[in-house]
Amino acid sequence: MSSTTSSPRVRLRQGTYIGRHIPATRYQPKALEVFLGIPYAQSTAGANRFRPAQPLDIAGSTKDGDAIPAVELGPISPFTDATAEPLPSSEDCLSVNVTRPALPEGDALLPVMVYIHGGAFNMGFGGDRDLASFVAFAKRDVVVVSFNYRLGVLGFLAVEDGEGAKEGLNLGLGDQRVAMEWVRENIGAFGGDGGNVTLMGISAGGHSVGHHILSYTPQAAPFHKAILESGSPTSRAIWYPSHPRQKTQLQDFLSALGLSPTEPNPLAALRSLPLEELTAAASKTWQKYESSVRWPFQPVIDDSTFIPDRPLELWRKGAGVRIPVITGFCTHEGTAFVSPCHSSEEFRAFFTTLIPGLTEADLDRLEELYPGPPPSSTSEETLTTQHHYAAPPPSPALGPHWRRLEAAYAHYAYIAPVLYTAHQLSISSPSSPVYVYEFAASSPPLATANHTDETPFVTHSLKELEPHAGLVHVSERMHGFFADFVAGGGDGVLEGWPAFTSPWAAEEEGGKGGDVGKIMVFGKGNDERVAGERGGVGRKGVPCDVRSLSEREIEQIGFWWERTALSQGFGERE
Repeated sequence: MSSTTSSPRVRLRQGTYIGRHIPATRYQPKALEVFLGIPYAQSTAGANRFRPAQPLDIAGSTKDGDAIPAVELGPISPFTDATAEPLPSSEDCLSVNVTRPALPEGDALLPVMVYIHGGAFNMGFGGDRDLASFVAFAKRDVVVVSFNYRLGVLGFLAVEDGEGAKEGLNLGLGDQRVAMEWVRENIGAFGGDGGNVTLMGISAGGHSVGHHILSYTPQAAPFHKAILESGSPTSRAIWYPSHPRQKTQLQDFLSALGLSPTEPNPLAALRSLPLEELTAAASKTWQKYESSVRWPFQPVIDDSTFIPDRPLELWRKGAGVRIPVITGFCTHEGTAFVSPCHSSEEFRAFFTTLIPGLTEADLDRLEELYPGPPPSSTSEETLTTQHHYAAPPPSPALGPHWRRLEAAYAHYAYIAPVLYTAHQLSISSPSSPVYVYEFAASSPPLATANHTDETPFVTHSLKELEPHAGLVHVSERMHGFFADFVAGGGDGVLEGWPAFTSPWAAEEEGGKGGDVGKIMVFGKGNDERVAGERGGVGRKGVPCDVRSLSEREIEQIGFWWERTALSQGFGERE
């Protein structure tokens, strides 16, 4: 590593790259060096479309004197909704970005964090998070890597039949593996320690991290710790390609292109079409299912490398790696996804559409666990003890049943899966520590803690948090814990944050009795952003504090765990 302010260089087998020096500022207290848009695989356009990522042609790489600028983000994968793309996109999108402190040559190799972005597997890009701030504020120096992978129809089209159908499954997850292998082979040239790598993912990136935890063997895994933010391999639904919903969505996509739903060799036909036609048809298919949260172009069970079985079954079999983990959720994970809800009938219809395997008895139990608003004559004592979702919605247009719909979906899609990951890791043998967090600071417009709201707190992005002193304190604690986890050794021990012990575990597994179900809550009671938008002064709340899962939460989470199988494989009840 170089301590000068001149443009940094790194020599790799694939060529020599010139990065960019970023001086220290108030918002970034360390000088940094960044290398952006470095390819980690060949273009996936043309004949490589719908095929696994191919290694770079090292033999054709540049000579020593032909250094390549690496000072701008590379093209991102085309989004399913092309109008939402923040940067130029291309099928030639497989590139990495590396951020490191500007340190003298010869320093010891630094711990590494590899970030997998979210976006429902249909949006997002590697540069969507302020990772420079994460590096600059870390007390102990770290190197951070992010990358792009194929999204939507290009990365997660599930086809059963025709040439290349099997190898064409879960291409986006395959890209992630290729990127991680690139990191293992090359990170030493950037001053990173390939033997101390933390894999971080948010939302779909967190789901991805979970799939990698379950699919790698301990001997082969290119990572040693993991952070899963609002993500889990058991989140939402994951089907076989032959599941009726998968087949229907594929038929919708092919029909939007004017292709026969029974096309015998669909991938070959799709390779011949312009990219713009593919993304337009994918967008049309997405829009049909978006409001019901039954998104197309998702990972599937491939019976092979990436998702070899139902994740539920993989956990039970003890598959994959058992490593130190941080995982957690936001208090109101469902706000971005659920529609207005005005009645019990709409509440039940939402879940009947989402999970067809639910019975009338299941729905009755669901209504007991997430009760609707009470009659106006209900006493205040009864409201407090029995009606947890009785408060009016943030907006009347959302409907009186919106709060319970949001809570139930949040548990189904994110919180219950997150806690299932924590449960499985906490009872595994040999065990590694798992730490669970809840992010609770409220944000506008709904005065809720929403999906991915924790992002600037994890990265300590002061520009987004100031002038709210309470939020800065929340971020100092949250970023501090996360950065210490990345920078620490392989044991993953965190001082001041109790490791999670599962309250669902059998007594002989060490899960009952004593200090169980402890999670770290960041930002509880803070509403500075909400008050600021409304012209007031908000409450700072508590930066971080430990709480126990309540008996009610344990009961609600247990309901969803017992029905996880309804959203995996073929959706059959166990």
